[in-house]
Amino acid sequence: MQQLYLFLYIIYLIQNNQIEEGFKILVSDYHQKVYWQVRRIVYIHEDADDVTQNVFMKIFQHLKDFRNESKLSSWIFRITYNESVNFIHKRS
Repeated sequence: MQQLYLFLYIIYLIQNNQIEEGFKILVSDYHQKVYWQVRRIVYIHEDADDVTQNVFMKIFQHLKDFRNESKLSSWIFRITYNESVNFIHKRS
């Protein structure tokens, strides 16, 4: 239930042009989750850190585009997966 309130609060902040505040809360709540999802695909710690940073940069750039058609976490983890796979493809 607490996650739901946090999700709603982040969405409220974003929709009311308080993107930076919403983003800070989002990063503090999702950083470890995103990092460990990246590590399932990108095995080297330093590379996983870079991909994680890229994920949060992309989230920040597109946070205003979030349409609330799915859960915020689903959107975040789709970006995480795509960035991880793109990193692997670029490395190949």
